[in-house]
Amino acid sequence: MRLRNFLVASTIAALCCLSGCSPIHTFKEVTRRSQLQQNGEKGTLVVVTRDGSEYWLTAFELKDSTLGGVGEQTAPVHKEFAGHFSLDSIECLYLREGGFFKSMVFVGLAVSAISLGANALLDKKGLSANDVISYPPMKSCPYVYAFDGTGFKFSSETFAGSIFRGAERTVIDRIDALKPVNGSYVLKLTNERMETDYVNELTVSVVDAPEDVEVLASDDGVFHTLKSTVPPISCMDQDSVSVLDDVQAADGMFWEVRKRERFSVETSGYVDRLEAEFHLRKDNGSVKLLVSGRNTELAAFAFDRISALCGSGYARWIYRLEHDPAQGKSLRRFLLREGLLHVYVWNGTDWQAAGVIMDSGAELVKDHILVVPVPLRAQGVLRVRLECTADLWRIDRLAVDESEDVDVTCTSLAATGLSGSAGEDALPLLATRDDRYLIAMPGDSVVLSFAVPVSATGLKRTCFVKATGYYHHWSTFAGEDNTREVNNILEIPGYGARAYLPLWFAREAGGGF
Repeated sequence: MRLRNFLVASTIAALCCLSGCSPIHTFKEVTRRSQLQQNGEKGTLVVVTRDGSEYWLTAFELKDSTLGGVGEQTAPVHKEFAGHFSLDSIECLYLREGGFFKSMVFVGLAVSAISLGANALLDKKGLSANDVISYPPMKSCPYVYAFDGTGFKFSSETFAGSIFRGAERTVIDRIDALKPVNGSYVLKLTNERMETDYVNELTVSVVDAPEDVEVLASDDGVFHTLKSTVPPISCMDQDSVSVLDDVQAADGMFWEVRKRERFSVETSGYVDRLEAEFHLRKDNGSVKLLVSGRNTELAAFAFDRISALCGSGYARWIYRLEHDPAQGKSLRRFLLREGLLHVYVWNGTDWQAAGVIMDSGAELVKDHILVVPVPLRAQGVLRVRLECTADLWRIDRLAVDESEDVDVTCTSLAATGLSGSAGEDALPLLATRDDRYLIAMPGDSVVLSFAVPVSATGLKRTCFVKATGYYHHWSTFAGEDNTREVNNILEIPGYGARAYLPLWFAREAGGGF
């Protein structure tokens, strides 16, 4: 109850801020020398050093490779401070900026990993702010737009859910809109949120395959072909209600949770479940399961609540995530347990784990493919269970394909041109996954071009974007430090969901908070 009351109080405070009742100071990550040089001795600068100490400087000055300032040391002890830091001793910097934010209260923290904070001040380049960007609430991660010959079309939400460096991951999304123009494929990468994006790799994969197959990439990066997909013969939700019409075809009619008005974690638990049956021609081996869908904004909402709980202790919590293996593992376990779509198959005795499907993001419907085993006792019917945190997914289509994968030709393309202030010398930052990142601030965008390879005669071409990285939210650093409650959320299954799901369903039902 204490956790729930705190979350309600945090939400009310946020709504007051949204209505202009109080000023909000946003702490933004500093990745460029110019950010300090332009501000001089204005505002508050938060410094986290590589040994985990934290300082709040009310006056500061950057000279060459040394940052001097006066203020307070806030961790691990609290005392007055006046001194200097060498840039190579700094883990990350945050600059406080004041103002009234009408769109939303931005939560989270921008914490750099080693070599991405001080080193960014010395030699990393940001992207060019050459687009007018509006910032809708509760969106995150970099966006990729594909040029179709007439304009840029939103095509990928890249690495959704990668909220710190330890959660960095690679996403391969099919981009049907990408068309060759004057011998080039053109993509636009944008940061459309109050966050700092760290893009480790962004390449294009071109797959040439026979005309009669469809190509998709599984979450492990393997390209699979689909030739004869079949829909389920039955599909029931956890209340034994048929939802077959919702999932038989990719028609925009989504299966979604049907309990907003009557939701109770005490009686309904905190999970949603689908059970589908498919008629098969074979009784062993494996098949390819196709799941088309998208996420709701619940994940962003839950992270908002977690951020609010951390309050003034958020900087140190994220620092521990980045540097304490046990803390980082705890968050990764939480994301795996309560942030993904879990897939099981019935083996005749019980439900056997078959894999997970990564989050899609809330903006686009994405086709996911997962190879699942066919139990020996299937007897021509494959039973599949999908399970996730309540109201986290919207499912548009379920299908299986029993065909064998056919040979395809895959060509990986690194960008050959980059427009924007970063210049073409930034191209190597995106060519491969390594310890170098292209850093994008809010409103930044960059246009990338890729040379179109020759296509083999008689084959159909499918293009994919491969993106690797993570992102850090900017923060208000407001509120009481309740990171102990956050640890409970991460370690105890369902602990957090039982607190934030009632708030979520109240909001979704239009009842507010």
